Amino acid sequence: MSMLQEALSSESWSRSPVLERVKDLALAPRHQSSVGEAIVYGIAAGIVGTVALNIANAIEQRLTGRPNSYVPGHTFQRLLHLEEKPDADSGPANTAFQWGIGAMSGALRGVMSQAGMRGPYATFIHLAARVCTDQSLENIANRSSAPWTWPYDEQVLDMAHKGAYAIVTGMITDRLVYSSRAAASNRR
Repeated sequence: MSMLQEALSSESWSRSPVLERVKDLALAPRHQSSVGEAIVYGIAAGIVGTVALNIANAIEQRLTGRPNSYVPGHTFQRLLHLEEKPDADSGPANTAFQWGIGAMSGALRGVMSQAGMRGPYATFIHLAARVCTDQSLENIANRSSAPWTWPYDEQVLDMAHKGAYAIVTGMITDRLVYSSRAAASNRR
């Protein structure tokens, strides 16, 4: 028995319901997902994070009047050696790229949570990984220039959209991947 468990199991604890709840949570067995479960949770969280990214993008476009970017769709087409279609016909490729990268990056965040990398610090690292993934693929496909060559307003918008993705994805994976069995039984 650990020192914490011994201290919490002693009779010196008050009968306060709050202290009893703290004691129950501290002594509750922890459940940590397997890597496979973490990947699945991460993919699901990445999909929800992509919803957040798309909502942030839609709100920003309404406020700024900025048109849609078809760089993700053209990147997808070029990487898969598909016929490159004009912007007006690249919507499905845009969607496939965004959701695919969102799910794939979510899997990474799930593994990060499973490995103990959680919270805001992990979200910041995940944001960097997501930006690097997008930019690497776009640059490999020769569809985008390096982000530091973009105008500052475009850099800020890209980071804001991907920041929304990273925050939502991280909150979900941290919650799903590493949770307390006691907390799970109390929610039922």
